[in-house]
Amino acid sequence: MTPENLFVQRLGPGLDRGGPVRLRPLLPDDLGERYAAWFRDEQVTRFLEARGISAVDALRHLMDGFLSEAWFMYAIEQPQPQPRHVGNLKIGPINRRHATAEISIVIGERDCWGRGAATEAVRLGTALAFGHFGLRKLYAGMVEGNEGSVRAFVKAGWRVEAQLPGAFIHEGVVKGKTVVSIDNPAFVLGG
Repeated sequence: MTPENLFVQRLGPGLDRGGPVRLRPLLPDDLGERYAAWFRDEQVTRFLEARGISAVDALRHLMDGFLSEAWFMYAIEQPQPQPRHVGNLKIGPINRRHATAEISIVIGERDCWGRGAATEAVRLGTALAFGHFGLRKLYAGMVEGNEGSVRAFVKAGWRVEAQLPGAFIHEGVVKGKTVVSIDNPAFVLGG
């Protein structure tokens, strides 16, 4: 069995609803120099925890999640005019006891910013997390000032659930954290 087949077997084939991007399992072959360059770009990493990671670091992280089943990563791919890997979506860490997980995204190709790629990726990731993984609730957290990310999640149907003052030190300044969430409508709360 090829590595691609192993990833597809565990993560599913991905999801494409005809929007500006689609999701497919992130594969070791995706983790080249262009990928590593995203994490050296100060504009791309401004609001990320992951900065300056190498392709080797990325491969280790991908495989750690895959083997432990604690998190799974998808490539955000722009299908037109030809397929292009433009970012990542991570589902996890997954809390199987409570059927919850975090979702995080990065759009590494700056020419895709402001074009609906992040919103569509969040919609697709939400559908995968609820459908393929059977999760009940999803969360994401953003540092104060990352309004673009908050907007992308809210446009994708998520809601702002909490503001946590002083949760981060970002660029040398204490900043708050915005927590967004979405519930799987297939689960009845309190039941």
